[in-house]
Amino acid sequence: MWARNPEGGIAEALGDKADVAVLYSDFSDLSRRVLLSWAGRGHVEPDEDVRRKVYDSSPELERRADPERRGVAIVIEVDEISGYVDGAYVHMQRT
Repeated sequence: MWARNPEGGIAEALGDKADVAVLYSDFSDLSRRVLLSWAGRGHVEPDEDVRRKVYDSSPELERRADPERRGVAIVIEVDEISGYVDGAYVHMQRT
């Protein structure tokens, strides 16, 4: 994920704690609602190739908010995902 402020919030917190939890929701089409949470371990990725890939894969809204790419790439190694997709419960966990 792309964090626009390299000195703010999540980017600074990852220096002390690598545990990360993320909540994602998409209710734009109410017949196909998505609500997922995932947890894992995250870090700020300094490699320029990875930074570019993360930035380029981010939603257009995020890219427009940081056209100079001043933010940081945050890579999360996902351990668990749970939630709902199209009304069905989903749960996956790394073993």
